Amino acid sequence: MSSDLSKIYRFTMAEYKQWQTGIYVCKEPVDDGVMLHWHDHYEIEYVVSGKGKQIFNGVEYPIYPGALHSLMPSDFHELITEEPIRFIKINYQETDVDPFILNTLIGVSNNTPLYFDGVEKELMDAAFSLIARQAEFHHGTTYYVPSTQKLLECILINMIDHLKRTSELGKLDEKGSENIQRVLVYLHQNFKKTLDLKTVAEYVHYSPQHLSKTFHQAMGVTFKGYITNLRMNFAANLIVNTDMSIADISHEAGFGTVQNFNKEFKKFYSYTPSEYRSKQKKMRSKSE
Repeated sequence: MSSDLSKIYRFTMAEYKQWQTGIYVCKEPVDDGVMLHWHDHYEIEYVVSGKGKQIFNGVEYPIYPGALHSLMPSDFHELITEEPIRFIKINYQETDVDPFILNTLIGVSNNTPLYFDGVEKELMDAAFSLIARQAEFHHGTTYYVPSTQKLLECILINMIDHLKRTSELGKLDEKGSENIQRVLVYLHQNFKKTLDLKTVAEYVHYSPQHLSKTFHQAMGVTFKGYITNLRMNFAANLIVNTDMSIADISHEAGFGTVQNFNKEFKKFYSYTPSEYRSKQKKMRSKSE
């Protein structure tokens, strides 16, 4: 367990600087798992073969062919293998794709893995195979950058289509859906800062009252409740995966004071931050 956030390894796009574009694609074999880490960019992992578990923001999910994990810069994850895993990985930044596509993906994402089967899996297998082939055989050619961007956007669109079937955003009109998606992107990028309804409403040219009503209708949770969820999930990850002080975690997750953080955390998780850390340590020691 790390003593502070900086000691949990953070992968950066600078590590892929040899690539002509911010998009980095590779076929990656994993035989012995992957340590807990996070990124300063977006990442997609599509499982081609093998079996294991992905621990994503402290929650365990199964891994098998057709599983797809889409990670944002604030997400923590680690990989546990039961059988050798082979997946295709794509790392990219928000400037690498059409902003409407990325905003839509974030807007409909439920922050859990996607699982494809049947015809959908065949389509995703082909899409990932093609983008991996571009990276392997055509990197450095004049058409590599635009073709890779378009292939990634096709993958993201298929992810959006898969997610929209169960998304409340599908019930909104097109303009309302687009604005809420913009709000969600803004919140995910800024939740650690001081946020208020009025400021975010101005960002999408809504009145605070209209944004409050539309957001609740689309997301099934209040504006304030959604921000609290983002901060609490991030704080809980730091509590479980680092030895940072509660005061430092309070600051890192965007809470004004330690007193407020303790109060809100207990209301959310039924434990104080210190009690939650102790409980998680005991659960981990029992499972080892």
